[in-house]
This record gives sequence, C-alpha cells and structure tokens, in this order.
Amino acid sequence: MQDDKSTKLNMGLKVGGGITTLISGTVVYTLFQFEWGRAVLGSLLSLAIFGGLIAWGASKLAKKVLQRAPLPQRLISFIAWSCVITWTLPILGIITSVATFQFSKSDKLISSRKKYRTLFYAGILLSLLNSITASLR
Repeated sequence: MQDDKSTKLNMGLKVGGGITTLISGTVVYTLFQFEWGRAVLGSLLSLAIFGGLIAWGASKLAKKVLQRAPLPQRLISFIAWSCVITWTLPILGIITSVATFQFSKSDKLISSRKKYRTLFYAGILLSLLNSITASLR
C-alpha cells in the first residue's frame, strides 16, 4: 500500500504531465499556422535527429576514451571550454557539449564536475538558439 506522500506525488506528476502536453501541443499547432513556425520546427526536428545521433556517438567515444587512458587535464579543459566557441556551428557545438557532459560524469574529474556541467548547458543552449535563429533567416 502506498503512503499518502507518494500518492500525491504521482497525482501531481500526472496533472503536470497533462498540462505540459496540452501546452506543448498548443504551441506546435500554433507554430504550424505560420511559415516561420514551420521553419523553426523543421530546424529543431532535423537538429534533434541528426544532432542526437551525432551526440550519441560522441558520448560513447568520450566515455571510452576516458575509461581507457587518462587524458591530460589541459586537453580536457580545452575540449570543455571549446563548446563556448563551437556553438556557432550547432552540430559541432552539440558534439563538444556532449563530450563536456561526459567529463562532468567522470569519477576522475570530481573537482571540476560543476564547471563542466555548466559549460555543457551553456553550449547546448547556445547551439539550439543558433539553429533556431539560422532557420528564421
């Protein structure tokens, strides 16, 4: 038998999920009414598909490299900080951001986890915003 708190949490998640689905569906429907909205959604969809596949591969590669041999700290810092620059090319920004995320999960880099996680979020967000603005031109 579930306790009262977990029942309330489950109900809250169901209601929150329903509201999120309703809002996102309304936004997508509204965007399809405009030419620029279709361009934005198409850009995001293509970036999600191709970027997701490339990011998955980059994630696996970064994870294997980190497990096999210890990388110099300077190289890891260079890759992590490069996502601040590479967001100008969205796919490259996603690749470097995902590698940075893998660095933030590494047990060998515990002292720098927060820094790498922040760089990951900045790189991904800037890459997505850059792809949206490129689709509007």
